[in-house]
Amino acid sequence: MVGVVECVWWGGTVIVSLAVLYLAHIAWEMQRLNRALTASHIRCAVTESRVPFFNYVIDMLTYSPWMTITKWIQQEDAASSPQSVREYVQGLVRFHFFHKAYVVVRPVEAVKHVLQRKVSEYHKDTSGYHPFMPLLGTGLVTSEGKLWERQRRLIASAFRVDILDETVGIAQRAVDRLVNKLTAALSERGSESSDEVVVDMGEEFRKLTLQVIAEAVLSMSPEESDRVFPALYLPIVEEANKRTFYPYREYLPTPTNFTYMRAVKELNSYITNIITSRVKHRLANPTVLCLSVLQSL
Repeated sequence: MVGVVECVWWGGTVIVSLAVLYLAHIAWEMQRLNRALTASHIRCAVTESRVPFFNYVIDMLTYSPWMTITKWIQQEDAASSPQSVREYVQGLVRFHFFHKAYVVVRPVEAVKHVLQRKVSEYHKDTSGYHPFMPLLGTGLVTSEGKLWERQRRLIASAFRVDILDETVGIAQRAVDRLVNKLTAALSERGSESSDEVVVDMGEEFRKLTLQVIAEAVLSMSPEESDRVFPALYLPIVEEANKRTFYPYREYLPTPTNFTYMRAVKELNSYITNIITSRVKHRLANPTVLCLSVLQSL
């Protein structure tokens, strides 16, 4: 019995020691980043919370993240003065989310500097979209270096401005279908009925977006898109959104997790087969964008 107690005690001591070391490492990393960003003259976001270490976390979880970031930018604008122009870089604010430091970039020239002129000097942090990696794969969003450059060249030839003009008509037809669907739903209710017609507009807009992408890139009909993608694509997106805030869901043997893994496997198989079929047989009347994509492969 004494041996068991000793094992538990030593085990607890080791776990606590590792936790303390991890927190000390996080604190040191935060101080290092903070000194680097301070030296860069980037202003700290003004937070309502006064809880050390968790102040920005509380703000981000209490309010909408996008609205919170917008408020921080607006506060930075309001704080601008001839003196602050000399002290701080204008249009940029920084904040911490646990042990990570983030910089919000608003000026157009600064965005061009990061995403266009000096893109090779800025590395991507995949932790923010890790739950979406089964969908994003190694495409333009996640790739870097030579792989990114190669894919950028391939996609540039397919997504020319003149080719994208066709997408406007595809989007217009999709919107017309949605309008007709909503009009039919209202007509079925009848003028004498007091029953409300409930339509999940979020679901309808997701389907509409998938219809446009599927027809433009893969020359799929709206009917085929509605038959396949809502059942495979949307469950992946919904679970990935949840994993963004609850990462532990990835490791739980839940029915939702099994559905997610099955949907990823089936979607990969379906997309691979349809692209292989398009390349092998060539469609009789593909969209201009689909044809351009196939020619670039």
